[in-house]
Amino acid sequence: MVKHKRAPSAQNISHHQKKRQRTSMRDLPDWYRRMGFNHYLEGRELDPEEFDEDISDLEEKPERGESDCECEDFHDEDCEFADDDGDTERSYDGSDVENYYDLKEKREDRKRETLREAKEKQAAVDGEREEVENLVATYETELADGKHLSMPSEVDFIRGNSSAYDIFCPELVDYMETGLPCDIKHIQFTTTSEAHWFSVEIYLGMDVSICLDSFQIEEGTEIDELQLECLEGGYETSMEFVGKDYITLSIPRESVLEALKEEGFDISDPAPRFFEFVGLNLALSREKKKKWLEEQKKNRPKTPPSPRDTFFERTQGYYLEL
Repeated sequence: MVKHKRAPSAQNISHHQKKRQRTSMRDLPDWYRRMGFNHYLEGRELDPEEFDEDISDLEEKPERGESDCECEDFHDEDCEFADDDGDTERSYDGSDVENYYDLKEKREDRKRETLREAKEKQAAVDGEREEVENLVATYETELADGKHLSMPSEVDFIRGNSSAYDIFCPELVDYMETGLPCDIKHIQFTTTSEAHWFSVEIYLGMDVSICLDSFQIEEGTEIDELQLECLEGGYETSMEFVGKDYITLSIPRESVLEALKEEGFDISDPAPRFFEFVGLNLALSREKKKKWLEEQKKNRPKTPPSPRDTFFERTQGYYLEL
């Protein structure tokens, strides 16, 4: 049976005529008239970030293809699903035509990259927030059940029982334009050359850290909270232990931003007055990660991920290793 194709609609004809008319600068999109033509005249390369002003409000459009088209030919110049500036016909023919289509493609690439980065960042923020909520719910349940939570003692810090905690803060992950790896934030307590004294360093990234004043624990005593000054700037960080397994931190933004600034991170956006962290004993945290990885390996796909997947999707399941 012969499948009849619909005739081009008035809307499609108008669309076709619109394509035919784009032959001068005034017919080009605003983004190109604002920046692209100057780039053409100056003969310089545009940085991808220069497109951000124009694409910040763009939403991802669903892909449409031949299955959506009822024209005689999907590549018909009158097809409403065809690209305005598709390969079948270039609607602009000015002297800077090659520059226009080159920048148009680069702008679309930047748009896709921005959307992908936004999705990955949101996934990281959501994961961090879920981790915090789970930790808080766990220790609040233990406290509500009347479970006695003994606090860390000098012996715990020396033997490593309470010497390190993985820490989580969704506000910090959300704040960072170029995100810090979520799995390397931790606080470390280390013995010093003086008996009963310990140094403290908070790691926010591979090379981003905050050093605090050392503190003393009297022999035979436990510690439930500390208030220590940052060695640079003198701003005070407060921390509270919830038993030996959990810790909460409140770090002033000045200390965080100074540490980030030293490593070249963008800190132009307003930051919260304090960054609030929740931490889990490193030994428990590693055990938790191990169980999670084992569960992921059981459920991992049998085929490699697609190159079209996001970085987060590509690094889950198939490639997970202990």
